Amino acid sequence: RAMRSSPGVARGARRDPFASAGFDARGDDTARGVARALLVAKQTGVFDVRGRGLCELPAGAFDPESDPTTEDERRVFTSTIDFGAPEGAANDPNWWETHDLTSVVASRNRITRLPESIAKCVALQKLDLSRNLLSSLPGDALLNLPLRLLDVSHNDMQALPDTLPQTLVVLKCGHNKNMWRLPDDLGKCFNLAQLEAPACNIQKLPDSLGLCVSLVELDLSNNKLETIPDGTLSGLRSLQDVDISSNRLHAFPGGLAGAGDSLRILNLRENHIVCVPNAIERFAVLNELYIGSNRLSGSLPDAIGHGCLALVTLDVSRNSLTGLPASLANLKKTLAAIDAAENDLQNVAPEIGTCVNLRSCNLNGNPLRSIRQSVITGPVKDLLKLLKARLPEVLDGDIEAGAFGSGGDETQVAEDARRAVLAAINKSTFAVDATGVKRTNPSSNGGKGNEISLNLRGKGLKHVPSEAWASRATRLDLGANALTEVFPETIRGCPDLVSLFLDDNNLTVWPLSVPDAPGGPVTKISLRALRLDGNAKLSLFLTNPSCFLSAPALTSLDLSKLKSPANMDGGLLAPLIGTLEHLRWEKGSLAAVPKEVYVMKRLKTLRLSDNEIEDVQPAIANLQNLDELDLRNNVLAKLPPDLGLCSLRSLQLEGNPLRSIRRAILDKGAAAVLAYLKDKMPA
Repeated sequence: RAMRSSPGVARGARRDPFASAGFDARGDDTARGVARALLVAKQTGVFDVRGRGLCELPAGAFDPESDPTTEDERRVFTSTIDFGAPEGAANDPNWWETHDLTSVVASRNRITRLPESIAKCVALQKLDLSRNLLSSLPGDALLNLPLRLLDVSHNDMQALPDTLPQTLVVLKCGHNKNMWRLPDDLGKCFNLAQLEAPACNIQKLPDSLGLCVSLVELDLSNNKLETIPDGTLSGLRSLQDVDISSNRLHAFPGGLAGAGDSLRILNLRENHIVCVPNAIERFAVLNELYIGSNRLSGSLPDAIGHGCLALVTLDVSRNSLTGLPASLANLKKTLAAIDAAENDLQNVAPEIGTCVNLRSCNLNGNPLRSIRQSVITGPVKDLLKLLKARLPEVLDGDIEAGAFGSGGDETQVAEDARRAVLAAINKSTFAVDATGVKRTNPSSNGGKGNEISLNLRGKGLKHVPSEAWASRATRLDLGANALTEVFPETIRGCPDLVSLFLDDNNLTVWPLSVPDAPGGPVTKISLRALRLDGNAKLSLFLTNPSCFLSAPALTSLDLSKLKSPANMDGGLLAPLIGTLEHLRWEKGSLAAVPKEVYVMKRLKTLRLSDNEIEDVQPAIANLQNLDELDLRNNVLAKLPPDLGLCSLRSLQLEGNPLRSIRRAILDKGAAAVLAYLKDKMPA
């Protein structure tokens, strides 16, 4: 009986001289493809057999003795090089025209071992064995090779050889779930620039890693690292991209500070880090910081805004942060994205509103009461506008800063201020008629005279020009300077002065007259508007109930950032009960609304935000002229129904732990809240 031959295989067919035991070359497409790859490797130095289903690499790739020797083998060799050329073409290459093997790409196969014969590839620079079934590598065979890239990711490796070629530039060994360590002598790879070892089981880094001084990219994500000694990373001063996310780190890896002048991307998400150290300010060129899903609490350090001046993206989501630092405003030219979702933020620093390049600000999932949900989920520009509107008014003076006083010595600043005062006086003394001729203002001689307004805000003044006090000015703005003293007798010498702004200076002297003894006489002045906010050292004088006795005509008063005395029963505001119309006392540590306020029948504006006020008395209903009430960011748990009797145009309650009023009602605005409270009044 005739022997049946396999389909497609001619009887007596010769076995391919380049075939390996890992596949059958007789008529098989894969075998022919590998054979062709071997022949191409002889000509180009690149052996590419990715995705061929190989169980082992063919010996012909590494064994110089496998060159064709018979005429038939030469014919196979030459006829296979050009896949489109007919056999015996005139331009077939000669079999001796070969190149040393420089690159082996055998990814996406089923290879279980790398033969020792690879040591014969003395010119090999690239070895890609990713996505196979390797469990080990022949370390001795690889040691003396000039390898620059080694990729054994997505295998079953338990460990790499203790010693690797010192020529390595790129090492990829990630996604080997049983690999628990990196080579102890990894530091001998002085040229290593890229190390990728994600999704392994690494629990400790070798001490020698710090010797890899050329390292630029480091990926250790999805491992089981709990600590990284500072010395392990401190020598890596060329790092630019670091990913240590999804580990078990309890502390920020401080050793990275050594790369502060080069590090651009740092990913520490999904660890157990409890705080960000002040050393973060050393990362001067950091563009992206991801530290979400950790255990951060409190507020981020101001050092981020002071040192990370190139920061573009900041991710601190899914932590327990209660605040974002106002220093982020220093990054207004670079910061483009903030993700602070799912924290414990109760307020956001209004200074962040100045970050004009911010394109994304995720604040969802925070107990924010000072910002409406519609603003949080709406366009970023609306959020920035809201925050910027809450900045102290003094910041508006920044526009004027630099008109004078922004440079030069103190003498020059004072001289510029004096000229500005004289110009303002001259402007009020003379008028221009319809023909363009300057004439003396008739109201400037005798009578009340023409009103003079002097604006010296933000000029860097340490002393007020004497011409300002002698100008008979009616309005004088000295805010945002460096004044430490304005004496009461100086103000008494300005009988026409009705508006005086001294906010945001560093005053250490109370500017109004007080009696020498309790109940003693005091000279009254006609001042109607006074701003003292931002002069923290004036808080010491508020214990004297006679502070405002000399200014009984005041209709507008701002004491923001002045700490209230512990005992407010002394009647500090009593002299102003019959005249005050506008009172602002924000950030003053007030524990209660001053009792005098409840009987100020002329009061129209009351701003007491950012204090510690616990309740509002029913007597608030007495303020029938009250038009605006701001109680944001206090500790109010409830409101009296009597408040519903007030005809308020504006009522701000964000940032209070109110439990008696539903959020849906609060979001509808003042009218809805007042109507709700009025309905709660006893019948």
